[in-house]
Amino acid sequence: MVGIDVNVSTYNTEINSWKIVLHGLNWLLFGRGPATSPYPHAVAFIRSAPSEPRPDIQVQLGPYAFSFSEEGVIPYDRPAISAAINVSHPRSRGSIRLRSADPDAPPVISHALLDDDDMGRLIAGCRQVREILNGPAFAPYRIGERLPGPEVQSGDDWRDYLRRTAFLGYHPVGTCKMGTDRLAVTRSDLTVRGVDGLRVADASVMPSLTSGNTNATAMMIGERAADFIRQGQPEGRRNDKGEDEPW
Repeated sequence: MVGIDVNVSTYNTEINSWKIVLHGLNWLLFGRGPATSPYPHAVAFIRSAPSEPRPDIQVQLGPYAFSFSEEGVIPYDRPAISAAINVSHPRSRGSIRLRSADPDAPPVISHALLDDDDMGRLIAGCRQVREILNGPAFAPYRIGERLPGPEVQSGDDWRDYLRRTAFLGYHPVGTCKMGTDRLAVTRSDLTVRGVDGLRVADASVMPSLTSGNTNATAMMIGERAADFIRQGQPEGRRNDKGEDEPW
């Protein structure tokens, strides 16, 4: 994340005080004010390098900024704006595992931002956004750089900063991926291999990330599942040994 302190009011001063009550009432009664919109007010897709054939970085800019602590992400207490930078197609692969046989126990989740290629793209995207926020367009409003801070310059500086502050982009996919290989959980008709009468109809069936947010894709996966069910689509194929096909 990259951000700057500014000399105008932002969400940091509007929703972290008694004003949040007024903004809530303004939204409820009149449909106006800060409560009518989410964090990102602008989204851009950029290339981490001119040689990239298509944009590989997503940037979300909003009138809000965070601070980072050992307890996690917390709201910043002064006016600021920030941009979240995401690698659209990361090579890194995290994992989600059962903690125990207790179904109520939280799973063990590792995001694993370990791939050097991902880190290089992320640093390149952050540097581009830093240049924009420190450019002439923001000069009338900019007080100074908030994140990562002017002391972060070298590649090692960026890697250290990102490993300390990177957080989830809320678009995980692939935990029940669709496919024909042995790691595939679901078939192309969204049925679960080895389980009768069960379909998965959310972003977890996507084998890989889309370039943008996953919401629209997840909605269409749900529509497709509804089509299969309405049409009485057979639930997968099995051979004479009762095994799923194809593997």
